[in-house]
Amino acid sequence: MFWNLQRSHGTAALMCVSSGAFAEGTWRHLSYKRVVDSSLAVLGRTFGPQVRQLFRKSVVTDWGRNPFCRGSYSYVGVDASGAEYDELARPVGGRLFFAGEATNGQHPATATGAYLSGLREAQRIDQAGRRGFPPAEP
Repeated sequence: MFWNLQRSHGTAALMCVSSGAFAEGTWRHLSYKRVVDSSLAVLGRTFGPQVRQLFRKSVVTDWGRNPFCRGSYSYVGVDASGAEYDELARPVGGRLFFAGEATNGQHPATATGAYLSGLREAQRIDQAGRRGFPPAEP
């Protein structure tokens, strides 16, 4: 899936997003250069040879190869209710706050959810700071 970022971000860029079995079977075994070349070939079949002429640079990320996230994003499991998002968002002891898409049940698994949760936690931290943070527990 390709997203045109001009309209949403005002930048002349395309973003290619692949996940799950498709990403595993299509991209994972390729070098980043081959991923870019394959993406340009797809765009070239759709828009013509000018795609290669217009191409400037690429950035490739691969969460599946990142040992700290391993391709993860949140989802509601089969036996889950969705209340887990609220549970993950609950501050601990008035001193530990959590943000991220997995803490936003309205916009889970999205950059929007991550961004909005950051705003939510910034507000919580600000309010806690104005009240005075509780003393740290030993």
